[in-house]
Amino acid sequence: MTNFNNYKFHCSSLYYLFTQPKTKKAREMGLLSETTKSYLLEIAIKETYGRTKMIETDAMRKGTEQEQQSIDLLNEFKQTDYVKNSTQLENDYIVGTPDILNPVIDIKSCQDIFTFSTKTGITKLYEYQLYGYMVLTEQTKAYLAYVLPNSPEWLIEKEFNRYTFYRPQEEWQELEKQIRKNHIFDDVPLDKRIKTYELTIKNGIEFEIFNGVERARNYLNSLWI
Repeated sequence: MTNFNNYKFHCSSLYYLFTQPKTKKAREMGLLSETTKSYLLEIAIKETYGRTKMIETDAMRKGTEQEQQSIDLLNEFKQTDYVKNSTQLENDYIVGTPDILNPVIDIKSCQDIFTFSTKTGITKLYEYQLYGYMVLTEQTKAYLAYVLPNSPEWLIEKEFNRYTFYRPQEEWQELEKQIRKNHIFDDVPLDKRIKTYELTIKNGIEFEIFNGVERARNYLNSLWI
């Protein structure tokens, strides 16, 4: 049986330790939500049996591949010289790799202009991620940046091939022009391709995170899988 007494949680997933149960009674009793239990069960299976859910969407792959482009756009917009951080930070409870260290900035590269246009504020998922980074870096402020980078060529070609599969060849030229326009944003003003939001650390968040981790560890140790 796997021992989870020292298991460390990634900042990007901290939110799942703090989702609330649906019923008032369960909340008053301090019970874990079904969302939290499901998340912890996946961890237990991964650590015990080496099985993990493999999920990679086009949007996720673009976000990873175009991260440097997003940092370059942010630097151009803010007249800064931020560099990509590759150092993983950790303490006894959590681990994380902020995109930019000083100041702490987490970058979310958006798939397209339609997705980018809907991004406002800091969601709870990203809030806890930034709190984790602030705890690890001992900083009191962190920033979330939504950025609209151009798409990589493979994504443009993939979409072109999907749409041309059932369309006559005489439509392909115009179709390719439209698809490229949907994925290349050099004509969009720079200040319309970046949104930044500031988050100040919350009093007591360090203890809240540590207590949440301890509770999660206890639940993991109670699972019989």
